[in-house]
Amino acid sequence: MLTWFTQASLQSQQAAPAVLLRGDANGNGRLEIGDAQYLLDYFFSEGRPAICPPVTDINHNGRINITDAIFLLQALFVSNVLSIDPLEAGELAQCAEPLSIRRGAARFFQPDPLGNGLHCGLCHGIGSAAGGDAAGGLPAGYGLGDAAHRPSYFNGRVEGLVEALNQCRVYWMEAPALDPREQACLEYLAFLESLETSETSVPALSYRVEPPPVMGPAKGGSCRGLRIVRCSLRELSWSLR
Repeated sequence: MLTWFTQASLQSQQAAPAVLLRGDANGNGRLEIGDAQYLLDYFFSEGRPAICPPVTDINHNGRINITDAIFLLQALFVSNVLSIDPLEAGELAQCAEPLSIRRGAARFFQPDPLGNGLHCGLCHGIGSAAGGDAAGGLPAGYGLGDAAHRPSYFNGRVEGLVEALNQCRVYWMEAPALDPREQACLEYLAFLESLETSETSVPALSYRVEPPPVMGPAKGGSCRGLRIVRCSLRELSWSLR
């Protein structure tokens, strides 16, 4: 039974709901058996924690453990007496920042509906600047660890983080620029700021675009050793403007 619970919950990652509910561990906006699956995966496997502790304090006793999953199942399927308390104002305030970070992370890995289908995660990892991804690939762009604390971006041509974000959105993702006051932008920034690994400022990064190597039949075999950039564009119309 536990194997079924954990395998089922691994089939989907936690979302960032529009409204937080106590007990909505998987963040899909509903209270259901999937929330118990998510909790069991977190307790006994390598599952991801919920957005914030109050969401998984389902029996509202100030502790988070397997009794919360049991309470949820009882409230859903066994007892007509048990009910799940709504989140209190103080708990919602505690969850505000983690929720903004989770929503920013969701935006990072999802194409903008007004863009060309690309998203940030195709070109950038979320680790250190030079780090590859878990599969050993080398992303086209630098990793975004500490990106929020660099003094400039794009070889010094851009100084503000919002402007740097919009460079990627407009020229690579073909999506509208974000106003720094709008919610989507604030969620992006919350996520980027959560990736910091140093409490002090970090140096700016530089890069250059190398022309592709001249290839031919004799050099075809050497291609095996090359890392292939994962970020491919339908049309490369922007190059070091």
